[in-house]
Amino acid sequence: QIETWVLKEKPLVPEQVEMLKPGKAALIVVDAQKAYIDPDEILAKEIVKSTTTTLDEISRKLPDFIDSARKAGIPVIWTRMTEDPKFMGENYQRKMRIEDTPPISTPGTRGFEYVGEGLDNNDPRTQIKPVEDEKEITKRSYNAFTDTDLDEYLKTKGITTLVVVGAYTSRCVQSTVTLAADHLGYNVFVPQDLVGVLDKDEFEQDPALNSMGTILGYIPYSKQISEVWNSSASK
Repeated sequence: QIETWVLKEKPLVPEQVEMLKPGKAALIVVDAQKAYIDPDEILAKEIVKSTTTTLDEISRKLPDFIDSARKAGIPVIWTRMTEDPKFMGENYQRKMRIEDTPPISTPGTRGFEYVGEGLDNNDPRTQIKPVEDEKEITKRSYNAFTDTDLDEYLKTKGITTLVVVGAYTSRCVQSTVTLAADHLGYNVFVPQDLVGVLDKDEFEQDPALNSMGTILGYIPYSKQISEVWNSSASK
């Protein structure tokens, strides 16, 4: 009988704690855009035809995690996906044409906006957008490194560890993590409670986490990383 794979919480060891400290770590918020999280956008409403409960829950937990990074002096880097064949490489243009996939996230549209834009100031999700001087990456590929200056930016800051959160776990998050760890040599942490997929695609979540946690990096819970950063901020 094959044992079902389950996510287990493991305490961070001292070497992992060291990796996460200010000066070594950066937080990458992947595609926290309305196109991927808002139930009224085309991806959820027409293409996948799914609810977004899981992603909504994640978006409500993200502000506190981002705040803990900022207070500890951890650089926060934001990516936004341009998922429109007019702006993407020929291979993706071809794939979207063959599969009749409409544009999902186009600059200048509501879907391209960060989740935190246009919300009432009392909504904590207003923090899900960059503040002044935080790095922004507009990408035309599913990972955050292809044809961007992200790797160069991280190297100039001496960053060796990436903490990656956002949407989608099995797509832009996993492709970013794969390239970062396997090709570029970064230590990578993916807080398993701060990455997600549309509810109808929930079957993709655990295999993606399993792959990232088994081979590419570490998948603790966000509170474990926040504890490291809060401890650093209080010193």
